Amino acid sequence: MAHDDSTQVISRVAEGPRAKLEGWERGAITLATAVLAFGGAAGNSLVALVGAAGLLAVVVVMTQMPARKARKLQGGGREFRTGPAVVFGVAWGLVMAAVGAILFLFPNGYAMTGGMLAAGVSAVIMVIALAIVDK
Repeated sequence: MAHDDSTQVISRVAEGPRAKLEGWERGAITLATAVLAFGGAAGNSLVALVGAAGLLAVVVVMTQMPARKARKLQGGGREFRTGPAVVFGVAWGLVMAAVGAILFLFPNGYAMTGGMLAAGVSAVIMVIALAIVDK
């Protein structure tokens, strides 16, 4: 249905290309990844479990969002792209390498410092990966 924009008090803004992920989704994924990395690098399995549960919850909530379901249905056929899978695979490999290196190479008395370092590094890696995928 076409609308006459000359009769509108507020002009319409044309929708440009939408980001694949909302800001809160990127933030929640990054935060859950950082908590998971902190727990893993500090050797605290309870914190790592909380991070993993948070990451799982974010992914489940993202798939159940009505706007995402509508976009998926609107897109028609299911199109699989390997680019995001490769980017996330490399990103998670780097996160695991950083966590493993800090867990096994940092002295035991510096577990908290190592965990914070791993959380920061993994957050940066995930932000970069999400920015690449969201283009």
